[in-house]
Amino acid sequence: MRDGKALQAGTSHMLGQNFAHAAGIKFLDRDNQQKAPYGTSWGFSTRMVGRVDHGHGDDAGLVLPSNVAPTQLVIVPIFRSDEERAAVAAAVETLEKSLSDVQTASGPLRYKTDWRDEKPGFKYNHWELRGVPYRLEIGPRDVAANQGVLVRRVDREKQPIALPVLTHELPKMLADYQHMLFQRALDYRARTRISPTRTTSSRPCSTRKAAS
Repeated sequence: MRDGKALQAGTSHMLGQNFAHAAGIKFLDRDNQQKAPYGTSWGFSTRMVGRVDHGHGDDAGLVLPSNVAPTQLVIVPIFRSDEERAAVAAAVETLEKSLSDVQTASGPLRYKTDWRDEKPGFKYNHWELRGVPYRLEIGPRDVAANQGVLVRRVDREKQPIALPVLTHELPKMLADYQHMLFQRALDYRARTRISPTRTTSSRPCSTRKAAS
């Protein structure tokens, strides 16, 4: 995980018949005889959700892989006057129509437009906290240039992008984002993993600080 600790998750176990005997669970076999079933345990539970958080998240909140993020793109309109709002709204409406046809590796693009009566900074923080992979900022100057500013959640990298191009580029960008987080996690594990050769050499591992 990002704090340098390991988490056991997603493991499977053959439990035998002990739990079935203890719980009094029985079934009729093909010979019509009552028998206790063999049990298994598959640790794919809420711990895996926590693993995604601790494996990718940062101090600003969640950092979700694009394939599992409930919202993959959030559009944040920026304006100060009613006139600017109308211009931005027209551009956003056109963009939304084109985004409705975008297909990603995990299905139709999942996007939202945040029209809440809040300051842009509040909205940025709101969606960063929830791990949305990309944020698109559209203001009056962007509308005039037929573009927006795309911000990547994991490192907050900003890039201007033409609105007509965005529709075609998003599937690849989201796929690259998914791969980036996976590779980032692998690289972090490689930097922080220690293989002690004896019991005494493992003791410092439990108190060392995580690598950056």
